[in-house]
Amino acid sequence: MVEDRDGDRPERGRGGTIHGRAAQNRGGPSRGGQDRFGQAMRMVAQRATEIANERGSDSVESEHVLLALTEDPASPVALILADVDLDHASLVAALEAERAASLAAIGITEAPTITATPRPARNRPNWGASIKEALRRGMTSGPGRGRRGQNPELDVLAGILLADVGTVPRMLTLAGVDRDGLLGRVQRERRIDR
Repeated sequence: MVEDRDGDRPERGRGGTIHGRAAQNRGGPSRGGQDRFGQAMRMVAQRATEIANERGSDSVESEHVLLALTEDPASPVALILADVDLDHASLVAALEAERAASLAAIGITEAPTITATPRPARNRPNWGASIKEALRRGMTSGPGRGRRGQNPELDVLAGILLADVGTVPRMLTLAGVDRDGLLGRVQRERRIDR
């Protein structure tokens, strides 16, 4: 569990949810709140693009967005993932383990070290298939289908977790995370958030 600066666990809203705390951290759902949440998602998208760039990827994929969503330990996504012992650093390590396992599956036992050179700004990575599909799934699944919730980060996380194949599902399996249980938790948080 993530601890605050005093070493205490973050307070939870009613029903043991992170909704109250996350809303406080983001200015809360209110008039004009959609603007703040839209800004938060723009910042996540920008950071995900930077992460993909730093990792030398040709496209921004679900794993890059997941890393961007967890950089702030007080974000709703980080708080939920912390409950299953996945903070930002452990996600990076789990993604490296997934990469090594995927390479081993095709006979490459010594994974080359990533020494990616960031791309020039004019050659920024495009949005890849996994995140485009995750965004679609996040908007068309769960409570309030087709409506943007007060916390679009949770919609994106739900869309990422709904994938049956790809880097993130393999990483979660290797990390020993109960993806269905985690998805259920996210769906409950989304219901409260609507």
